[in-house]
Amino acid sequence: MSFKPFRFSTSSSAPRSSPPLAFGALRKPEAQPDFNGMPERVAPPLSLVPLTPLSVAAPPLPEAPLEVEMRRSIFDFEAAAWDALVPRDEPQLRFEFLKAVETSRMGQNPSYFAVRQNARIVAVAVAYETDIDLLTLASPKLNRFATAIRRGPLKRFLIARAMSCGPVITNCRPNLLLCPTLSPAAKQEAAQLLVRSLDKAQGGDLRVLFEYSNHAAHDFEAALEQAGYARGASLPGTHLEIVWPDFESYMNAMRKFYRRSIKDDMAAGVDLDIRIESDFSALAGEACALYENVLARASNVLERLTPEFFAALGSFEQARLVTAREKSSGRLVGIELLLVGDTTIQDLYTGVDYALNDQQSIYFNLIYPGIAMACREGFKTLSTGQTSYTFKSRLGVQPFGLSIFVKHRNPIINALIRRFKNVLCPVVETPTHRVFHDLPAANVLDNALASTRKTKRPNRKTSLASHNATLKKAADSAVSPL
Repeated sequence: MSFKPFRFSTSSSAPRSSPPLAFGALRKPEAQPDFNGMPERVAPPLSLVPLTPLSVAAPPLPEAPLEVEMRRSIFDFEAAAWDALVPRDEPQLRFEFLKAVETSRMGQNPSYFAVRQNARIVAVAVAYETDIDLLTLASPKLNRFATAIRRGPLKRFLIARAMSCGPVITNCRPNLLLCPTLSPAAKQEAAQLLVRSLDKAQGGDLRVLFEYSNHAAHDFEAALEQAGYARGASLPGTHLEIVWPDFESYMNAMRKFYRRSIKDDMAAGVDLDIRIESDFSALAGEACALYENVLARASNVLERLTPEFFAALGSFEQARLVTAREKSSGRLVGIELLLVGDTTIQDLYTGVDYALNDQQSIYFNLIYPGIAMACREGFKTLSTGQTSYTFKSRLGVQPFGLSIFVKHRNPIINALIRRFKNVLCPVVETPTHRVFHDLPAANVLDNALASTRKTKRPNRKTSLASHNATLKKAADSAVSPL
């Protein structure tokens, strides 16, 4: 038996080059002789299944770092870059509004803080240097006690120089804002950067931040508590949810007692020419004089507007002024300042000629155009401020809680503030009425109406006259915002 050596080539003497393999298929193997010269068994052709990549989640890319900067003028920022963050429903932080405050010197020594991410502004805060009376929100009894002490040598008893991080107007909004698209971790980091920068800024030893609803406080409370701030109750805010297409529908939804009260006010103001002005710079002097009339009767003054501020704000695109003039003489006898956003109208300040107020119900007739405008133009909410609760409750507005945050650089004084925060910032109870037909009857009437129900109810004319007299008295004692 002869031995045949194993050969790797076929019968052809020339070497054969193999074609390249294609992805997804293998070349069919050819028969080759075995060691005994017998043809080798050919394996069945192989098929290659394309591989499917495993779906493994890639780790999240780290967020770009945040950087904070502080400037002393709003003109150090580009208007478009600033307003790209601030929505129109936060008019107190819009560039043009801040420009009006700064150019009119309404806010003293302003500080503007901006947090940037990849050069984009993602958080802002604005603060002003001012004197703060720590008893502003305290009880009348405590305020009378402090007033008596201040008549003596202690002129500044419980009055501190402060950095106030809040709007120069009281509109139930804070003066800090975060970009809503930031991650929760980035929001906390941005809040901490703003709070630390505010603490380091020059401007007195006291820091006061306001006004925060529960929703607004959510983004900042952890950073503020960690920095040693005490949270206290502020004056409640009020707002009216708009669900009516026009003012007539709003009135028709009311119970008869409250609807008749508004009709009587409007009848008393029949000799008034009431309009809404979009550019009122030329009326600044007259408007401020009427506003001062209300301020002179206020039991508390939270801020004081100036003629220069009225003039600068008059050209702000989001500002409106409700004007009431005598039809016979054209004389301006009442004003109401509004700020208009995309979904909200903010009703801020009133100015009245009190010589005609009782006769023509000027004070009451100034708020109705704002309600009518909100209904007519499809706004969702009318914000009605933090005062005159008795009057506003008859319009169907609802109160909501607001908070302030306070910190003193002196740790001993700060500990005392934290200890007595409920005395300095007591919770204020507000009356509510069952104004509309379709609302539950679980609301509480104010003392004036409740007392009339303890005995036999007087005739409607007497009851309504008494009710309106109570409202006028409450309006006269209001603090400076409406």
